[in-house]
Amino acid sequence: MDAFPTAQLAARERFEIREAVSAWNAALDAGSAEGVLALSEPGIVVRFGDIAYTGEEGVRQMVRRHGSSSTVARRTHTNHVQAWAAADRVRSRSFMLVVNLVRADPATDDGAPAIGWLGYAADDLVATPRGWRFAAREFRPWEGDVLSRFGTASGGAS
Repeated sequence: MDAFPTAQLAARERFEIREAVSAWNAALDAGSAEGVLALSEPGIVVRFGDIAYTGEEGVRQMVRRHGSSSTVARRTHTNHVQAWAAADRVRSRSFMLVVNLVRADPATDDGAPAIGWLGYAADDLVATPRGWRFAAREFRPWEGDVLSRFGTASGGAS
């Protein structure tokens, strides 16, 4: 998922994709496998590092591992969504910051916030009658010279 085509999408399509990215992240934050699945293609592949979660059961496992729980509430902040047309799909990148609230008292949500994850998502989306759906998501941590791995509109490294 590194090289990007040169054609940027229209503003309306980019807005719709931004909304899909936000809704998918919110479903994961809420620990809702059903919400994530509703925004995903049946054969979705989600990668966190070396771990790949595939299809419905993979999504359910991923949400159990990375979604909010009774002890940790997560909130994903996303910005700088970029999207390019690529054959039968759209390629997208977005910077992400996940804040975890470690609940000292689960009944009141009191606790200490901490950065849970910082990086970006590289996504493949497809247009469906129900709107944009994710065919693949890859979460890459912000480490080392991350910008050299963040492809440009011309397809090369920046």
